Amino acid sequence: MTTLDAYADEELEQEMARVLAHARGEVLNDAEVQKFRQLHEEILRRRAASGNAA
Repeated sequence: MTTLDAYADEELEQEMARVLAHARGEVLNDAEVQKFRQLHEEILRRRAASGNAA
């Protein structure tokens, strides 16, 4: 996965949706869980930086 800074906000959310859709069908492996965590942390970081707590 490329650096998350390269993703636009919408792209982060789309990538998160892909990971979650994949997770519905099977158990995630360690790399997929790590990707989910990185995406989630980046989304939270951006929300905090913009003042959006939701």
